[in-house]
Amino acid sequence: MGQFFNVTIPIEVAGNKQDDGAFGAGNLIADWTSFNIPKGGAVLRGVTAVINGKDGANQTAGDLTILFANPKSDGSAPGSLGTVHATATGVNCRRDVVAALNIDAKSDVGFPSNFNTMTTGGGGDTDQIPFIGFEGVPGVSDNGFNTIYLALMTGASNTALDFSTSVFQAVEDADELLTIKVDNASGATANAHKKFDVGDTLTTASGDYGTIASINATFASGGQDITFEAYAADGFTVAEDEEWFVKHPIKLVLSFEI
Repeated sequence: MGQFFNVTIPIEVAGNKQDDGAFGAGNLIADWTSFNIPKGGAVLRGVTAVINGKDGANQTAGDLTILFANPKSDGSAPGSLGTVHATATGVNCRRDVVAALNIDAKSDVGFPSNFNTMTTGGGGDTDQIPFIGFEGVPGVSDNGFNTIYLALMTGASNTALDFSTSVFQAVEDADELLTIKVDNASGATANAHKKFDVGDTLTTASGDYGTIASINATFASGGQDITFEAYAADGFTVAEDEEWFVKHPIKLVLSFEI
């Protein structure tokens, strides 16, 4: 013990699920998502969640619940926890679950003003300071690493998590456009540069579009320019006034000791 490493996990939420509005308490945010730890095991010592804001402002802070599980003996994922943006209901996964963790809403640091940061051990009450050992499944490894799965849900107090951006496609449909224009759906600036970061992959209710290369803070000629590294596959169109979302609105940083 005494050596440390972090694992960063971008949490993907499909655009059509973000477009459904606020998540309710106990809703599934992300089904089983895999990550690797060194073979031989590691101890989880902390988790930080970085959460996109709502419409450019902080989210209303609410608990987050994380379940951890081993893969099946054949290396496959545990059975699904259900439908994203609905109450989590596990099927064929109980035997695989090895730990659970709550990140308390009171751990939210409350700034900057356009996203939220929460961490274990910072909230008191039902918050936790984890000391959880993981080792994976013996005989199921890949190049010296073992796979662990996690799933993310809203906690019992979390009834307002909402990834709305109020950034809408402006001027014309986005169809194989490397640079698009966005507004607030009323012909004014959406302040997209305060809601999106360069490197974000943007998605909509229709599907994923591309990864941001640059954002122009200036509103001109009917919108703010967002330029992508590449646009979506041929035939994919984002209609005017369709809302843009960040494909990975939550980032989890897991801190381990070995």
